[in-house]
Amino acid sequence: MSLFSIDKQKCNLCGLCVTDCPGFVLAVGEDGVPSLAQGGEERCIKCGHCVAVCPNGAFDHRLMSAGQCVEINRTLKPSPRSVEQFLKSRRSTRVYKDEPLDSNTLEKLLDIASYAPSGHNIQPVSWVVVSGREKRKGTGDLVVEWMITSAPRLSGRWQ
Repeated sequence: MSLFSIDKQKCNLCGLCVTDCPGFVLAVGEDGVPSLAQGGEERCIKCGHCVAVCPNGAFDHRLMSAGQCVEINRTLKPSPRSVEQFLKSRRSTRVYKDEPLDSNTLEKLLDIASYAPSGHNIQPVSWVVVSGREKRKGTGDLVVEWMITSAPRLSGRWQ
């Protein structure tokens, strides 16, 4: 199966997918339609840039369809001042309400978190959802125990 497919009826030959690809995976074909560059499949980091920048939804990556890319709403673009305010006013919460989070909200939060950038888009994280006071306490105890036993092997920050 090919790494990607292009709907030639939707493709406007703009070349945005080619110019935006950080891995130089794509090249403009003889007919103007983007094609796989020599050695491109090995360089693909599965970032989805090619799919996301296509203005007509003509580009589908076998690991990420156009439908999986959220359309950019330019009217929601935050101003530099609002981003500065948001980042400078961020605080870590350590006192929580004693009520469970509904599963729909939790799923939405996990989905949003999956869009966080990572080097080479390798997404080196996984999530474990624990519910119930006793399970949370047990999991917290395991994390503390791991931190104490791992501290000598980790950087000097924890020693």
